[in-house]
Amino acid sequence: MTALKITISIMATLLISCMLIACTNKESKIYGEWSTISRETRISFKKDHTGLVNIFANVTSNTKPKTSIDFKWKFVNDSTFKLTDANNNILIFKVNKDKIETEYNGNILEYSKVYENPK
Repeated sequence: MTALKITISIMATLLISCMLIACTNKESKIYGEWSTISRETRISFKKDHTGLVNIFANVTSNTKPKTSIDFKWKFVNDSTFKLTDANNNILIFKVNKDKIETEYNGNILEYSKVYENPK
């Protein structure tokens, strides 16, 4: 009976570990800063499920954003997550390999990761 309890305990631990790893991997893909090709919009995703959208009028290296919007984010399913700002505006994003995409004003905006920033 003791061997059975040990086996069940080990299997339960492995199952929980696998679930945690799966959750961590999908979220860890999102952490960091993402940018549109034009670099006019940059989005930073933090580990604490908060972030910042920066919209630039002029995209030089030392330009301050024209607009900055704080948000919270969470996964809806394995490939979709949503951003919600302080005014309860929501953007739905889809993970597409190494890109993230959202629809905005009838257009698909595509973002690529600029750098990792898992703070």
